[in-house]
Amino acid sequence: MAYGVPYFPTGGYNSYGQQYPTSPPMQQSQITTFINVPSQDVAYRWNTPPNTTTNFINENEGCLYKKSVGMSILEPPVFEIYDMVKRTTPQEQQQQEASVTVAPDMSEYMTKTEFESYKTIIDDMQKIVKELNGDG
Repeated sequence: MAYGVPYFPTGGYNSYGQQYPTSPPMQQSQITTFINVPSQDVAYRWNTPPNTTTNFINENEGCLYKKSVGMSILEPPVFEIYDMVKRTTPQEQQQQEASVTVAPDMSEYMTKTEFESYKTIIDDMQKIVKELNGDG
């Protein structure tokens, strides 16, 4: 038996392990999330890491906060406030326009004073009918 040279597979020996080819980094989609906060003060004091932007929502006051922190600790954070405003969609606008009622033409209706005069005539006619039927 020969114990001289250890067996190495063909293709050479790599003492650092197998090297894999490098590929370009994967494109990561940016996901925006909102953190619910009870007040502006809580959003302003929120611990935000360097070089990031954090979005906050305050449903009690109907506003959004955006806090951006730069790379340097010496830069002050940028704090912005936005109001939430609901806008109507074209479909909602059409529904609102369709639901608006048009005032009827009042020329076809009688006034209260005209009604009173007709009411007295109707009452007199009802008395006559009762007398003719023998009810009166």
